[in-house]
Amino acid sequence: MTDHHKNLLAAIPPAEQALETLTAERFLTVGTANGDLEGLCFDRAGDLFFTAIQTGRIYKLDMKTMHLRVFKELGGDVRPCALKIHRDGRLFVACADSNEGGKVLVLSPEGEDLATVAQGGGYIIDDLVFDSEGGFYFTDLAGSTANPNGGVYYVDPMFEHVKPVLKGLNGANGVALSPAGDMLWVTEHGANKLHAVKLGTDHVSIPFSSSSVAYYFCGWEGPDSCSVDSEGNLYVALFRQGRYLVFNAMGVPVRQILIPERAEGRMLLTTHPMLRPGTRELFLTASDEATHETALYVSEGLAPAYTSFQFQ
Repeated sequence: MTDHHKNLLAAIPPAEQALETLTAERFLTVGTANGDLEGLCFDRAGDLFFTAIQTGRIYKLDMKTMHLRVFKELGGDVRPCALKIHRDGRLFVACADSNEGGKVLVLSPEGEDLATVAQGGGYIIDDLVFDSEGGFYFTDLAGSTANPNGGVYYVDPMFEHVKPVLKGLNGANGVALSPAGDMLWVTEHGANKLHAVKLGTDHVSIPFSSSSVAYYFCGWEGPDSCSVDSEGNLYVALFRQGRYLVFNAMGVPVRQILIPERAEGRMLLTTHPMLRPGTRELFLTASDEATHETALYVSEGLAPAYTSFQFQ
């Protein structure tokens, strides 16, 4: 990629230039042979898990000693894009692609293989989020502009049934649930959209005025993963832009967070935001396409972390 194109990717659209702007600080340099980082998730002990997509690795960072280790090697044919932890400590890993197709791998707290969920449906599973009952929503990254056949699906708490929530999307990517559990946020990477989906008691959208496009993003690459805080503010990664947008609970952009190297056209592959439990510390991932450098960054959230199903 030329320096000219890097500079264009790092440009901030006029409509977002007046937003309150923070610059994140580098927290940890992970390395140069990991693959793009994603899937940030803290466990009950306060340690941080994250995934490396291209290498099929799951990492665990001891937040007290700063010791980083490979927690699980899934293999290069498995692409772990997201990781969420169940209330009982099991790890659920969203895998976008493998020899057997997309699936959710269930691991023990020690990393042992326990089960496979949502396999065989032809899904490219990119992200997932638990609801208060222990079921989860996941995104199917499938689709193109000419054939938008991706979507969002719900898996019941027994992990036996999969039902559609929102279909006809071009690369459904990130998914987050409001603290009240009545609103689902979905980023549509291929169409540069942020969807707000009102949910009924059956975990699917309410028939009337159930879904709207809350925001249209600008740029060649679209939005990636997202997460919420305790007040319902939404944090969205902007892939290939080296920055994150922050929305209030009504879907209005109120802040942006920049990766410091973005002005040099570096570390533009930003994929996932996650607040550290009990704090306003917002952790972010970023990778560099040319050098393959990967790192974690930290900034400040608008509100403390949301107490999700994992900690309830």
